[in-house]
Order: sequence, then structure tokens, then C-alpha cells
Amino acid sequence: MAAKRPTIGFHTEKLIRQGYLAQLLDGAISASNEHDVNLYLFPGLGLNAPYPETRQYNVVFEFSNKNCLDGLLVASGMICNTISDKDLNIYYERYSPLPVLSIGILMNNIPSITVDNKSGIIQGISHLVVTHNKKRILYIGGPRKNQEAMIRLKAFKDGLVLYKIPYREEFILEGDFRFNSGYVCMMEFIKKYKVTFDSVLAANDEMALGCIKALTECRVKVPQEVAVIGFDDIEAAELNLPPLTTVRQPVFEIGQKALELVLKAVNNEEIEHNTVLRTNLIVRNSCGCLSDSLKFIDRNIIRTGEFGNKIKSINRQNRETVFNSLVKSLHVSNRKKMTDLIIGCEDIIRKNPQSPTLFNELFPMFQTFLQIQLSYDPDVNKWHNFISLLREYILLQFGGDKDSRIRIETLFHEIRTQITLLIHQSQALLRFELADDLRNLNSFISQLSSSLVMKEILGSIQNDLERADIKSCFFAFYDKEIPNTAGMIWKQPEKASIIMAYDDQEMISCYPDTIPFPVINLLPEGMLKDRRYTLVVKPLFFMEEQFGFMLFELGQRMGIVYETLWLEMSAALKTILLYNAQKKAEENLLGAMNALEEANVRLRNISQQDDLTGLLNRRGFLSLSEKTINVALRLKKNGILFYGDLDGLKTINDTHGHKEGDWAICQTAKILENIFRREDVVARFGGDEFVVLCIDPGKKFEMTIQEKLKKELANTNKNAAKPFKISITLGYVAFNHTEYPSMERLIGLADYYLYEQKKKRKGR
Repeated sequence: MAAKRPTIGFHTEKLIRQGYLAQLLDGAISASNEHDVNLYLFPGLGLNAPYPETRQYNVVFEFSNKNCLDGLLVASGMICNTISDKDLNIYYERYSPLPVLSIGILMNNIPSITVDNKSGIIQGISHLVVTHNKKRILYIGGPRKNQEAMIRLKAFKDGLVLYKIPYREEFILEGDFRFNSGYVCMMEFIKKYKVTFDSVLAANDEMALGCIKALTECRVKVPQEVAVIGFDDIEAAELNLPPLTTVRQPVFEIGQKALELVLKAVNNEEIEHNTVLRTNLIVRNSCGCLSDSLKFIDRNIIRTGEFGNKIKSINRQNRETVFNSLVKSLHVSNRKKMTDLIIGCEDIIRKNPQSPTLFNELFPMFQTFLQIQLSYDPDVNKWHNFISLLREYILLQFGGDKDSRIRIETLFHEIRTQITLLIHQSQALLRFELADDLRNLNSFISQLSSSLVMKEILGSIQNDLERADIKSCFFAFYDKEIPNTAGMIWKQPEKASIIMAYDDQEMISCYPDTIPFPVINLLPEGMLKDRRYTLVVKPLFFMEEQFGFMLFELGQRMGIVYETLWLEMSAALKTILLYNAQKKAEENLLGAMNALEEANVRLRNISQQDDLTGLLNRRGFLSLSEKTINVALRLKKNGILFYGDLDGLKTINDTHGHKEGDWAICQTAKILENIFRREDVVARFGGDEFVVLCIDPGKKFEMTIQEKLKKELANTNKNAAKPFKISITLGYVAFNHTEYPSMERLIGLADYYLYEQKKKRKGR
């Protein structure tokens, strides 16, 4: 009988796969592939994070136990920022006797994996002082309760002492590791003290990038006037203008190593109490240096006349060193495939380095490898570095054979050119896939509201999840909804039932058939096939009621796609539950009038009210506007339909995060409610679009609304002090009671005039 495949859990933040978290997850997934381990991801929010949804999201952490897991990883540095050491110990104790490993925070009684924060910060200070002669260094740190933030702050103070730089309390700012906190810290400092510093060292890249944005808006030139260095080396660091000099912590390797260590603990192997990985400075342009990538290109220009001076002594140690560097130079999902590529390339070239068909023999191997690996690491510079290391590894075998070395140099130049082209094509494809994801997401959300029959909706969900690259998904409902309000102690239900399960795109079970099982097992015994899984666990809830949970297999789409799908499915399934409750109440009308009334009210709120803004949604507007129009026509009243658009929502989401985008949508709703009359019908029609129906508006009503809108926008933007401005464009169309076309026609015309307004604005 085959040995049971180990299953490791991973507690993280929300499943937004970008920056630090994306690299951490990719590392853990890569190691789970290599070691044939099931990986269950439990994405929540920071423990005790000050958000209204925190309590509901973090129910997911209650599913981890010895019945469904063999070991547990915790991204402590991400989700434990806001709790005391005492609460942190209580949090970890609940998972005993599972082998647990902490990532980012050193624990007293639990194995941990951390990075050499002190060395990284000292490297940053040394570079500013020694290379750029900077002496007035501003520091933007993380939250005071975060252990890693405190280590980096102490390292900064030690660095000041080391380089004999006076300590200034006002030069120590506290952020929260997020982009906006870096922006706000810098803006507030400049407002109070002006630019009295010549450089900035931030405790992570997101705050450093927020700081650069603030400096740019204050017309302070980076790096000419102020040098900036970050910490982490997230993907956005290299893409920023200017590219961010930063201390790289090996985040991908942390994810890999963490899983390997906890797997050793599962197998009762001894591991170190604290595994520390090195950090190193990545020099780009934000400090004033020439980017490492540009230096790298300069170093590797083909100079065929200089080979004789560059030949290194060829020995086993040199080749092994370069080989090991090759294997570590990329974030690979399978190290064996990397090794096979290197050895295969070596064998082909060694047989006949002068072969005219050498490129045609080699490049298909690279192409196959690239197609698999680009989703893990699309960084152009890392691939160039890999090619250069491979070139060096091959050249070490040809000593003074000048002709062969020239041929190999030419060959690798051709390979480098083609790989660059492939990477650009891959990135263009990713942009296309993102646009396609958004289109599919809109279609999926529309489908969810198309039926109130559970079996039909579950069938629709399966089709749409497969389009989102989710090939396996399992939905479980509790026997009844469970309140989870503030002040309550959450108690996990004992039982749940699978209402839908499909695996490898094959339906296993679907409502009305259900499969009961103990919740502590997460899934019924034997439901998973004999293969490796990476499954995401998410609670199903609406408002303050938990009604089940789901597990789905993680695909290659952006995390925001999965987060949005999950929230929309929760709302849709809750609507159906309420609808079914309504039907059941109708069947037992005489004995259950109170239950019927409650279900009706809640169903109406969910199906006709927008959850985010509290306004009517599309369905609610069409229903109410039809009744309003009928009354107006009978009374011979005229009207106006306004169609509004929140300008630049995508830019806000991409630059500042979806939490800020949600805030902008809610502010737009408030502004529209303020400028229109109480009797007007205001609704969020979908996404960034709003619609307002006004009956008997009076003369110059449109001009009055535009004037009110201008004032409300000015006041809102002034009071909010956000790093972006809210802008709303309105289009409108008037209608007469004698010639009312249809609501569909009115909406189309108002939408047309809305975009005419946008064109005029762009043309100014």
C-alpha cells in the first residue's frame, strides 16, 4: 500500500498574488510540487486587523487541525502584525500538536525561518553613506508591534552608530508596510519639516514606492535630490520609475525552504530552531547608481578579441560553483527539469561546438522550459542572468579553444535575443489574459443572478470556474447558518455536507444529492484523487452569518479574480438559501408567517441592494424605475435619466489597491445621494457606473446638478486627502410623458451622452 501523501497548511493574507506574498506562495507551491506534498492555503486577514470583515475572513484559520493537516506554515510577519506576544503564543498553541513553522517572526518555542534583516539594513546604509555620501537618512519603518519591523529599526540605529551619523528622532517614521502608509508618512513629514533629508531607507518596498510617489508630487527629484532604498525586491521595485534600489530577501526561497523544513518536522527529523537566509543589496537607479541590469548588459557585450585575457582556470570547483548558481538563479517549479536542461545543453554543445545546426538543436529545449517556467518568474533580468551563467558554465570546458568560444558566444547571443522575444510575447499574453479574465468575471457575475435554483447555479458555477483555470472545487454547507458577530466566540460546527464537488473537471456530486462529513476533516474521506493538490480554503458567509466553506484548486489567474469569484459566489449562494427558506415558509404558511416575512425582507435586500454602497443594484433599479415611470406617465410628468461614471477606477485599483477602489465607489454613491433629491431613484448599475431617475425635475435642473456635483467633488477630495482625486462624469437624457420610449432606450442614450462628455473633457 502506498504511503499517505503529506498535507501541509499555510496561513497567509488575502489571496492577492502580487508582491511579497506572490513570491512566498510560489516558493511553497514549487517545493510542494517537488516533494509531492498537498498544500492547503488558508488566506485571511491580519489577526485583529481593524477592518469590519476581519472576523468573517479569519474563520478560515479555525479549519487547521491534525485531522486534515500533517504540518502548518504561518506567514507570521504578514498576519501577526497587530497582536501582542501573549496573543501570538495563544494563536500558535491552538494548533498543537501539529508541527508548525513561523515565517518572518522568531518564536521562542516554535521553529522559525527569518532573514538577516540587520545585514540587509546595514548594507543599505553603507551604500548611501560610502557610495553616495549621504548623511541625513530618513527611515520609514513598519508597525511597532511587528517583530521584523523592530529588528530592522534597531539595525538602522546600529548602522547610524557604525557610520557616526547623529540620531534624529524626527527622522524615524512609522508606517504599516503598505504603499499608502509610505506615501502618507512622506507627505506629512515634508509638510511639517520640509525636505531636510538627503535620502530615505524604507523597511519594505511598498512603503519606499509610496514615498517616491509623494516626493515626485512634491517636485523632489529622485535620485538627484533624494536617494531612496527599499527592502524585499518585489516585482514592482524593478518596474518603478526610477527602478528601486532595494535589499533583496530571497522570498521565493523562503517559501521553498519553509515547506521543506516543516516537512522534515512532519517526518520527525531534527531542524534548527531558527533558519536564517541571507539578504543582499540590489542596486538600481533610485539611489543614483546605474542599474545592475544595465551594468550586467555592459559586462556581457560580446568582445571576441578579449577571450585570451578572460580564460579562467578550469577545475571541478569552478564548474560546480557555476552549476549551483545556475540552479538557484531562477524560481523554478521543478529543479530536476532545470538540471536536465543544463546537462542536455552541455551534451549537445560538447559533441560538436561548430555545428551549423546548433541553435536549432538547442532552442527547442529552452522554449519548452520557458513555457512551463514563465508563470513562476517572468523577470527578464533573471533570465538574462541565467543565460549568462549557463554561457560561463559551458565556456569553462573549452579553455583556450578560441574558435569554439567565439561560436558559443554567438550561439548564446542568439538564444538571449530569442528568449527576450518570448518573454515579451508572454507578458503581452498575460495582459490579454487579464483583460479576458475581467470579461469572464463580468459574465460570471451576471450568470450568478440569472437563477434562484440551486442545481442550475451550481452547474453554472462549475462551467465558469473551469474558465477561471479552477479544475477542482468543493462546496460544503453547514446544517444551518451560524451568526458570527462581534463579542461572540466562534465555535466550529461539527458537521457539514458537500453540496457540489467536481475534480479534474468531472462532476462527482451535486445538489440535491449531498455527502455529510465531519468539518474537522475538511472533506469527506476518499474524495480527493491520488494526485497532488494545491487547494485554497475559504469560508462562505454573508454579512455576519457563516453558512459553509469551499475548497478550490489554485490556478494561474491573478489572485483578485479568485477573491472576487469567492465573494460573489458567497452572496449568490446565500441568496438561494434565503429563496429556499422563503419557499419552505410558503409551503408552511399557516405555521410559519414570521419566518416567511424575515426571509422575504432579507432576500429583497440581497437581490435588489448593492452590498458595497447600500444603493439599489441593477435589478432593484429596473424594478422600482418601472413603477415610478408608470406613475409619472399617468400624472403626465416629464423626467430625466442621468448616467454617471466614476472616472479612473481601474487606475485607482491598480495603483492603490482594491480597498481604495471600494472607498472611491462608496464616496461616489454618497456624492450622488447628496446632490439629488430624496424622491429621485439612485442606483449603482454595475462596476463604476451609476444611474439616477428624476421625475418632474423643473427648469435648469441639469445645470443645478452639475454645479452641486462640482462642489461635492471638491469638498470630498479636500477632506479625504487621498493620493488620488475622485472624478465623476454625468450624461443625461430628458423624456416627455407623451413620447416615452423605454427604459432600455433611455439608458442607452444617457450612456451615449456620458461618453460624449468624456470626449469633450479629453479634448480640452
